[in-house]
Amino acid sequence: AGLPSGVYLVRLQAGGVVQVQKLVLLK
Repeated sequence: AGLPSGVYLVRLQAGGVVQVQKLVLLK
């Protein structure tokens, strides 16, 4: 339950590129 927090922080900083990677990781 620690990865999600990091991903969210990175998503806010990156913008949308990380969002796509996050979705792929979840899939």
